[in-house]
Amino acid sequence: MKTLTALLLLIWLPMPSVTDDDRHIEGAWLQDGVKWTKAPAGMNPRLKLGEAEILYFRKDQAFAIIYCIVNRIPKEYETISHGDGQAVYRGKWEAQGDDIAVEYRLVDRTVKIKGEALPGTIQHATIKASRGILHLEKGSFHRAADLDNDAAEVVGGLPQSSRITEGQRANIARKREGATLTMRLDTLTMR
Repeated sequence: MKTLTALLLLIWLPMPSVTDDDRHIEGAWLQDGVKWTKAPAGMNPRLKLGEAEILYFRKDQAFAIIYCIVNRIPKEYETISHGDGQAVYRGKWEAQGDDIAVEYRLVDRTVKIKGEALPGTIQHATIKASRGILHLEKGSFHRAADLDNDAAEVVGGLPQSSRITEGQRANIARKREGATLTMRLDTLTMR
């Protein structure tokens, strides 16, 4: 009976809104449903990569959407690939109850489109927050703390080196351990 009472109490308690504590919004959010593929032959066989959309919220109300390739080794790390194309939208966010109002525009893209003027036109959207998941248009996003430093670097936040803890440095060193880049005129390979 006590368990049932506790369960009912939890169900009926009001859920905190975004404005109750904006800190749980800050950081990188990775879209759900990324289609992960194996890395090319000759690379770490556990490495997977996927085209992704990342939402990034900074404490100072800065907001970004980053379209990029994310590299990951499941249960070890996720990182934005800085050697692949990206499109970056920047703007600002504001909590409004359970919603987050965002305003943003395209500010940079790796592959330029002829005739496209940057920065692009300002766009507005409302992100719905529900039980630790963010919903924007038809996509949902989950918190991805592993991507915080990379996203901050992409959108012009603090340089990654100034935000890294000793533990994160050790993790990065472990990721890079054994990887050697060699470059020829026509290819880039990793061994």
